[in-house]
Amino acid sequence: MSVSSWFIRKPVGAPDARIAGLNRGQREILERIEGHCRTRPYCHVRNDVLAAECGITPGWLRFQLARMEEAGVIARA
Repeated sequence: MSVSSWFIRKPVGAPDARIAGLNRGQREILERIEGHCRTRPYCHVRNDVLAAECGITPGWLRFQLARMEEAGVIARA
């Protein structure tokens, strides 16, 4: 089983999570991402780690991250 990681960036012009149409789970994911990033505009968090922190499966996390990327709230590299 391979563990994938992403570099996740929150663009400066990204809409605020409250007005971006994110659901409660996506807002929690964003909060966790921002907690890992702190003062940096990017972070590198493994999917399994982030999923465990949010209490969801890595597959569901990947699905939610894709929706958040489509909404322009995060950018993955």
